[in-house]
Amino acid sequence: MEDVFDFTEDWTAKFKLLLSYADTIVGVYEHSHGGHCWEAGFIDQYEYRTRTQAFYRVYADDDDQYEAYNGMFWTHMRSLENIGRARSWTDRATLLQQVDQLALQS
Repeated sequence: MEDVFDFTEDWTAKFKLLLSYADTIVGVYEHSHGGHCWEAGFIDQYEYRTRTQAFYRVYADDDDQYEAYNGMFWTHMRSLENIGRARSWTDRATLLQQVDQLALQS
C-alpha cells in the first residue's frame, strides 16, 4: 500500500496554501462533528476571515440543533453572522438560494 497516495499527508500545509490563494473561502456546515473545527478555527484569522463566508444548517428541533454543534463551533458561526459572514439554511433548496444570493453580490 506504499504506492497509494495518502491525501492527508501534509494536509495542514496544503490547506494553508489553498487558503492563501483563494479569493473567497466558503464553508458549508451541517454539524461540528468530524474534525473540521480546526479548519474553521484557522480561517477565523483576520487575513482569512475577511474572505470567508459560512453557511450553517439550523434545525427545527432544539434538541437536534443542540446535538449538531458544540459550543465553540456555534460561537464561531454566530460571530461570523454578527459581521455578515455567515448565513443559515434549513434544507438544500435554502442553501442553494443563499449561495446564489452571495454569488450575485460578488
